Amino acid sequence: MEDFKEMENELGAGIFIGNHKGKKLVIGADHRGFEYKEKIKEVFSEFEIVDVGTYSKERCDYPKISEEIGRFIAKDPKNRIGIGICGSGNGILIPASKHKGVYFDRFIQTVRFDVGG
Repeated sequence: MEDFKEMENELGAGIFIGNHKGKKLVIGADHRGFEYKEKIKEVFSEFEIVDVGTYSKERCDYPKISEEIGRFIAKDPKNRIGIGICGSGNGILIPASKHKGVYFDRFIQTVRFDVGG
């Protein structure tokens, strides 16, 4: 994807409604979402990105990563956006959502990213 407009056309209208200029994006994933996380970081390169892990395809403790996403967003929820990726799409939502001002939703959309292997 070259830019937000192209991605919006791929995913459906309305995903990028509003002004996100100056917002920080925190992103984290378990080992099963590692390659997707890296690709998403490329797509969202216009944001200031904070990567809270994992940093490889080796097994990891995703609740700790989710906790970091929640903690980061809770510091300034109006100016921070988070993306959590895990194998099921469920587990990574729970720890982050326990922080005040943090609301996660499960988003499942088939988008083809060439992540190799």
